[in-house]
Amino acid sequence: MPSRELFFGYHSMLNVLLKIVCAIILVCITESTIFCASDRLIDDSNLSTTRVFLQTIGRGKNLPDLYGHNQLRIADPVSRKNFVVSWGLYNDRDPMFPFNFYLGRAKFLVAAIPFSKSLEYYRAAKRYVDEDEFVLTLEQKKLLIRRLESSLQPDSNSYLYKIYEDNCSTRLRDVIDELLGGAIRASFDTQVTGVSVREILDKHQSAILGSSTILHAIANSQVDRPLSAWEIMYLPHELQSHLKSVINPATQKPLMVPHQRLVEFPEPKLTTGKARDGFIQKVIGGLFFFGVLILVFQPKLQKKVSSNLKVRAILVANRINVFCWLALGTLIWWVLFANHVLTDHVYLKSNAILVILGPLDIIFGWQISYSAKWQSRMIWYVGLRLGLMALVMFAFWMNLITQDISIIYFYMAPLTVFLIIYFLGQKGRSEQSLAIL
Repeated sequence: MPSRELFFGYHSMLNVLLKIVCAIILVCITESTIFCASDRLIDDSNLSTTRVFLQTIGRGKNLPDLYGHNQLRIADPVSRKNFVVSWGLYNDRDPMFPFNFYLGRAKFLVAAIPFSKSLEYYRAAKRYVDEDEFVLTLEQKKLLIRRLESSLQPDSNSYLYKIYEDNCSTRLRDVIDELLGGAIRASFDTQVTGVSVREILDKHQSAILGSSTILHAIANSQVDRPLSAWEIMYLPHELQSHLKSVINPATQKPLMVPHQRLVEFPEPKLTTGKARDGFIQKVIGGLFFFGVLILVFQPKLQKKVSSNLKVRAILVANRINVFCWLALGTLIWWVLFANHVLTDHVYLKSNAILVILGPLDIIFGWQISYSAKWQSRMIWYVGLRLGLMALVMFAFWMNLITQDISIIYFYMAPLTVFLIIYFLGQKGRSEQSLAIL
């Protein structure tokens, strides 16, 4: 029977943080290992009656199920063998799995699972199961069985899981492509879909509040590049859709024929989270914007309302507000820096947000909150930060950076207003001094 889902079974603070990161980029984790085949899967004498199916599992409501799953089913009525082969399993006894997943060094397993157990699992999870039958020659079936037997051996039944390049769907895709002599890759590798990973993630993770905002912060330009039809088959439903249009060179007939839906359940609707998360970003930007705006006029306000305890409390709360957002920026910077240095995930490295945010924002936030001379100390810092942001924007306009950096406006706007008002104030004081003279 499928054992517990390890990835979501830990409760320490470290693993909670790791879950948040890993859940944005999780593609298709399924049930844990049941058994691995070491003997012959199917005898050569039974290949003529053996049937091979692509199983596509529908998306679920839980985090590990948001993208669906692909696996192969092999059925031999003569020997009564009926099992599925899945590349989406992992070792639920490895306490380092969440950390290794974050680093991009998690090992996933390939295993053969009794068909009845697999069907029981997905029926209980209320996820549909589609089957499409492969139309293969005897030689192709033989090659497929040998390839699967080799993959199931203890010395080769694991691989380093890569979110977009090497997962449960791409492994299956590569096996079938190998049977066809590379015909699938030749057909789809040059076809550009116009869809980026960021768009796919935003759509599939829409059930998670704030996921779009988080993606804007942690993902680099790799997720903004349009995918080819070959690359987009890392998604289970895309693999099913594209394989239906493939012609088997050995038979000159369609590679697959639609078979049946084994388990019928409605699939959760996909709605983009951009509108909702866009509102969240506007709220965040607004709090920071008005916080900085109040800070600029705070000296004048303090003189006028020094005896008003309520207004003084509001001003103190506003300083804390600005401090918290600058502290958050510092935290995000160090997370991005750790991603760049530690992980093997290419989409977490060389993030342009590293230039927009600052590693010492929290120090200047403290200056703003507690120092009476915060304006004179802040002005050079704000000027430097705006200069770096302008540099990033210029690189973006020149197509030197393809990453979505729209989040930059929420930092540039309040700091720009601060500089304008500050210098206008300085100019006004200078004019007053000249008038007195």
